[in-house]
Amino acid sequence: MVCTAPLFCAKNLSAQEQKAIDDMMMFRLDTYLLTPEKTVKAVKEYKQTFLEEASKNHYSDETILIVENYLVLEEFGSLEEINPDHPEMKPLLKAQSEKNEQWFKKHEKEEKNSWLYCSYAGIISSYLRYQNFFTKIEKGLLVKEYLEIALEQTPNMSLAQMGLALWYYFAPAISGGSVNKSITYYEEAVSNARNDSELFTAKYYQSQCYFHKNKKTEYNDAMNVLKSLLPENRKVTLLEKLNKAGYTIFDYQENREKIYKKLGI
Repeated sequence: MVCTAPLFCAKNLSAQEQKAIDDMMMFRLDTYLLTPEKTVKAVKEYKQTFLEEASKNHYSDETILIVENYLVLEEFGSLEEINPDHPEMKPLLKAQSEKNEQWFKKHEKEEKNSWLYCSYAGIISSYLRYQNFFTKIEKGLLVKEYLEIALEQTPNMSLAQMGLALWYYFAPAISGGSVNKSITYYEEAVSNARNDSELFTAKYYQSQCYFHKNKKTEYNDAMNVLKSLLPENRKVTLLEKLNKAGYTIFDYQENREKIYKKLGI
């Protein structure tokens, strides 16, 4: 088990707001024991309850947006598991992307929290699939910029390190992309994980970098950590099916429909 520790950001959250975010991230981890359909339902119910609590506890708009961003990402991923071309996916991300754009414009000159930079980077990154080529390049660089700002504000922020690891994995070599850089960032993310949710996510993607590089010992170790953190969860089951067929989760994210049809997942 990983102990939760205080996280200080450029624009500090209250202890209560930080706990609300951490609780939400642990909720996301727990949903991996559910089916994608039940996860979608659970996320919607969680959001409703959270908004009621946020109103009572006077959470900032920024904190509310952070939590909403991560809940949207979880719902989006679950819808994608149900159907890679689910009709609710694009509208869900589009609405959340526009909400963040408006918030950033309204607060353009204000200092923002590193959690907001991270969560918005995740929204932008997920929405890239619906953008044209030139917008993908522009927004892809914005993702990197926001993650670097978050990491500059909070140097040991595991989620920012994970985001940059993912960016370097997918970025072309001419833009600085490198699987080795990705592995380095995932190693740092593992070291700086503050709770089981962060450790699980870091190990989840780190395992796939090791699989890609054919580092069998490191891969097996990472997979064992995932199974010990959350036994019999659907995320690890997916990895095992993909890896058995020679694919990584990254291959799946790039060619989901093709692999979905081929493997039935």
